[in-house]
Amino acid sequence: MDSHQLQRFAAFVVFFWTANELLAQQMDHQQVGSVHNTVGSTYFFYQHPEYPRDCQEVQDQCSSSNSSGVYLIKPDGYPEPFEVYCDNRKDSGGWTVFHRRHNGDVYFGRNWTDYKLGFGFLSNEFWLGNHKLSYLTNQKKYELQIEMTNSGGTSFFVNYNKFRISDEFSDYNLTSLGEYSGNAGMYTTWCQTNTGYGNCTCQRTCEDPHGCLNTCSELETCICLEDYYLKDSICVPPEECDCYVFQTLLPEGGSRANSDCTRKATCNNGQLSLDDSYRCSSNAVCEERDNVRKC
Repeated sequence: MDSHQLQRFAAFVVFFWTANELLAQQMDHQQVGSVHNTVGSTYFFYQHPEYPRDCQEVQDQCSSSNSSGVYLIKPDGYPEPFEVYCDNRKDSGGWTVFHRRHNGDVYFGRNWTDYKLGFGFLSNEFWLGNHKLSYLTNQKKYELQIEMTNSGGTSFFVNYNKFRISDEFSDYNLTSLGEYSGNAGMYTTWCQTNTGYGNCTCQRTCEDPHGCLNTCSELETCICLEDYYLKDSICVPPEECDCYVFQTLLPEGGSRANSDCTRKATCNNGQLSLDDSYRCSSNAVCEERDNVRKC
């Protein structure tokens, strides 16, 4: 397929559960060091009113330079240009990098807004932002490549030939991936919704929200994200646990009154029972004690 018809994206996901020496070997110092030079060499070029829409067009327009680095692009419909990292080392170049993670310098356990707007540093670890990625992937047909390196130093990759995500109205859903190719099938583990990859966490359950299910191990596996609880074999937000009431997740045998102590909820055998006759006596006070509201 013509490279102008099938544009390219590259996502770098390197698991950083390795020693610092191995991480240092895996980092491409030439790539990081070229950022400032690239920006300086392209500044005057982008005084033109028309911006390239992705790194493939950057490469096509910058015929005098084929360096990887930070460039300005402006996808169709996006209100203003923004910086992206273009990787021209791989294949024939023109890859728009929207994710890099390799040494743990940047915290990725973030909220919806952070992932919408993006965070991190283009010269190091970063997420470009779902809002920008939505505009990017809906203007042409794109190829996605994910490169990974495990703790043993083995590198592998996956490619999909039709990558696209939806807009914010549709929660930035992955709408298309296309056909798979690559060598990562024997190495990868796909984590379910609301889980992440790690090897140690204080994982809480719906039955015992204040306790700690120790899931530490030498090998990394899929674990519930922070503020999610294990229910049977899946991870859910607290409101999806059976004993969630009055903005609180009750443990087994626990109880809690509502704001004016006119109703009491109790968790028994994983199910809520409500007492609408609950009232405080004349000499009792409805208050919060030990994180429990009661008379």
